[in-house]
Amino acid sequence: MSGEVNKVTVQIYGVKYNLTTTEKVTYVEGLARDIDKTVHDLMGIGGMSVTHALLLTALSAKDEARKIDEGTDNLRRQITEYADEMSKLRAELNETRKELTKRKESDEKSVVTKRNGQVTLLPEEEPEE
Repeated sequence: MSGEVNKVTVQIYGVKYNLTTTEKVTYVEGLARDIDKTVHDLMGIGGMSVTHALLLTALSAKDEARKIDEGTDNLRRQITEYADEMSKLRAELNETRKELTKRKESDEKSVVTKRNGQVTLLPEEEPEE
């Protein structure tokens, strides 16, 4: 919405409507064209009044909007769940990095000896001063 008030005349199934809107004129004209096409398509089926065709068009548009809203809400929930999971995985990764650093430091302080074909890991002796 632009905030600016626009006046636009649209035509739906041969009837002109003068509208005032804060939306862009081209946007409202596009909506009216979509509605007009849908009403013409429904009227082509036969056996229904213009009012009935407009009602079905409105119900269809509302149904589509509601499904989009529900889909959007579902995507937001999934994104939140993924973000929470990512935070947990980052914390886990940081803990694993800390543990690896401790092990590496511990390994650097150890000496490997080989006696009678067996490998033994011994703590490195502290140098005497």
